[in-house]
Amino acid sequence: MIATLLSENIQKLLTDLARLNDHWEIAKLPVKNTREIYQTLGSGVYTLLIIDIMGFNKNVSAALEIIERLGKSSTLELIVISQAFDKTSPTCLNIISFGISEDHLLTGNDTLLKKQLQDLLPSKVDATQEQYEEDNQSQPLEDIEEEPLLPHPIARTVIPPSTVTITEAKKNLIHKPPVLAQSATMISFAGAGRRIGVTTQAMQTVLYLKNQDRKVALIEYHDRAALGMYLQIISDKHLTLFDDDHFRLYGTDIYLNPNNILKIKSQYDYLVIDYGAFVEIKDTSSYLDKDIVVAVGGVKPFESNQLSEAFSADDGSIKYIFSFVPHAAKSEVIELMDESGNNTYFASYSPDYFNYCGDDEMYGAITGVTRTSNAPTQNKLSGIFKKGR
Repeated sequence: MIATLLSENIQKLLTDLARLNDHWEIAKLPVKNTREIYQTLGSGVYTLLIIDIMGFNKNVSAALEIIERLGKSSTLELIVISQAFDKTSPTCLNIISFGISEDHLLTGNDTLLKKQLQDLLPSKVDATQEQYEEDNQSQPLEDIEEEPLLPHPIARTVIPPSTVTITEAKKNLIHKPPVLAQSATMISFAGAGRRIGVTTQAMQTVLYLKNQDRKVALIEYHDRAALGMYLQIISDKHLTLFDDDHFRLYGTDIYLNPNNILKIKSQYDYLVIDYGAFVEIKDTSSYLDKDIVVAVGGVKPFESNQLSEAFSADDGSIKYIFSFVPHAAKSEVIELMDESGNNTYFASYSPDYFNYCGDDEMYGAITGVTRTSNAPTQNKLSGIFKKGR
């Protein structure tokens, strides 16, 4: 389904075009606030967003921020319309730097815009397309046999020190080990049983940190590897496979082996670790000793009972996220959490792992990372616009 965030005249142009393409399913997003937009787009209903940089109440800065953030934390395909600026302008160069390809950045008059949209938007699926997809399914990689390493030959002669040049001596120096970069901040997640939303909250935290320009990865520290299952169903277009334990999906680095932590913690700013169900953790001290500890629970008795060990180990620093809580019950839950009430949060609706729900306030409070934006500051624009401005 196609979502749109367009100025009035562009919305009318697209509506007219859609009458000739009745297979397009188009929904106009309400222009209220960015959080509502992220929540709507994160519902998993939409696959494509057409956004006009003048479509958010003519606030170009806000539109640029939406484009940048969705490029980092969403699976949506984006088409950006910029009739007010040409492709050589700083504004359009910014959009391209966010990862929008030039053929998805549309400029020009209405006639050209109609043609570009007609070319980019989906045509009716037919048997030819289905056959193409079937013929282009990824094939399994063949096993590559590695050649055995040969032992280094042992020197049989002794070279007098006086005959060794400075150059040769430097080659044989034992180099000092490199100084490791600062270790990543580690955030651990565990929950009151399965299907309570642990992986969802861990992934939403990853997407939030990506939006703040932090280098972040997720590690699945349990046997079920919910994210690992995506390796069987996602096309090569969105997937980069590095090895059996590490892949990148929709721009997010994911590791399936907890033994990777020591190896990679100097490569990232943050590591988000998904421990799964709390009662299934073999070594709870591993979960509790991280920089930020998060427990995901529900308000049903059997759910809260499974967090009793976390409650007893809480020194006042554990953050609690409750899933599936009716709005009317939230104040009562905070009251029942007593001294941990200040560390209690409620999960927003997040049906898709890889689409950010937009709850900056909650994830900012949990991580301690405040919201930033690289979008240039611009005032609302009105009146006549010049190309190349």
